[in-house]
Parts: sequence; structure tokens; C-alpha cells
Amino acid sequence: MSPNPIKQLTAMDEAAQRLEELIGILSCPNDDPQVHNAALEELILCTQARGWQFAYSILQNREQVEDVLQDCYFTVYRNLGQLKDRRAFWGWFKRIVVNRCLRVKEHANLELSEIDQPAQAPDLDSKVDVRRAFGQLSTSDRTVLGL
Repeated sequence: MSPNPIKQLTAMDEAAQRLEELIGILSCPNDDPQVHNAALEELILCTQARGWQFAYSILQNREQVEDVLQDCYFTVYRNLGQLKDRRAFWGWFKRIVVNRCLRVKEHANLELSEIDQPAQAPDLDSKVDVRRAFGQLSTSDRTVLGL
């Protein structure tokens, strides 16, 4: 039995509306730190799966993704008041994640080039490993395909 598309749309609308409410809470100064902390925690819970997908599609490294997302959520919290249209949150958030990932990737590539490791020839006799093939793409190609 397939899911009801009307119920799915309603759930998506409710989630988007709740996200806008959380952004509103976090954008305005609040005297109660518990309210802010609860709103931030809920915002992270609502967005971490998509944030993880964005970051992992570029970095392909769990530890780096965790570090990047931590930095991104700090940036989001610090700069959320600058977001003029709450409905633009996902594009804004995605841009923060992608830019941070590209900086991490660039830094890692600079470190690897300093080591000057010889390139390995691909193993053509084995089955195609999608993750390995994806990892061999350039950062910009992985970004486009992953998003």
C-alpha cells in the first residue's frame, strides 16, 4: 500500500511551518535561555538528516561531516537573525554546509599535495564500487551529483 500523498504534503507543510517558528524564536532575543536552547535543539533535530546528506555527498568522511555540521550549526545560530525570509532557510543552510565542506576539502587536498603521494591506478578487474567511483570524482562534480 502506497503512502497517502495528501497526508505527506500536510506533514511537509507542518514541518516547514514548525521550522519557520523555530527560526522566529532563534532570530529574536529571548530572555529565557531554556526557550532558546530547546528551539535550537529542535532545529538541529529537524535539519540534521538533510545537513548530513549535503555534507557527506562532498566529504565522504564521517568524522569530517560531524565536525563540519557542528561548525555549520554554530554559524546558523550566530547568523540566523540575518536571514530575511524564513522560507529561504534551506537554501541558506545548504550554502553554509557546502561552503564549509569545500573549505575542508580544499584544506585536505592541500595537505595531500604536500605529501606528494603517487596516484594509484584504478582496479578495473573488480566490480564497480559506486562509493569509490563517487569518491574519485572532483569535488565540484561530487557537489553537483550529491545535491
